[in-house]
Amino acid sequence: MDPGTDSTTLTAGLQIEEKSWGTRLDWNCDYGADAPDDSGYELVVTQTDNTTLTVATWDAAGSRAADLSASTAIPSLKIASVEIRLQGSTVALARLDT
Repeated sequence: MDPGTDSTTLTAGLQIEEKSWGTRLDWNCDYGADAPDDSGYELVVTQTDNTTLTVATWDAAGSRAADLSASTAIPSLKIASVEIRLQGSTVALARLDT
């Protein structure tokens, strides 16, 4: 994933896998030294029609999260981008345009 517009040092890797029922998303992230310890995060999918859907939420527990996974009925061809955000925010910490 590319760095977002926020100034934090969060880095993330994301794999998108098309399935017959929709899309599976697998990711990991390193929060960086400036990330708050008690932050909640969300994985947000933006569809090609510009609608958004939060497909996962999680809380930071340490400096890294690994083996995170979510699924959605949205076909991968209809996913325009995927972002990691702080919960309740519209600012991307990391982003992947598909």
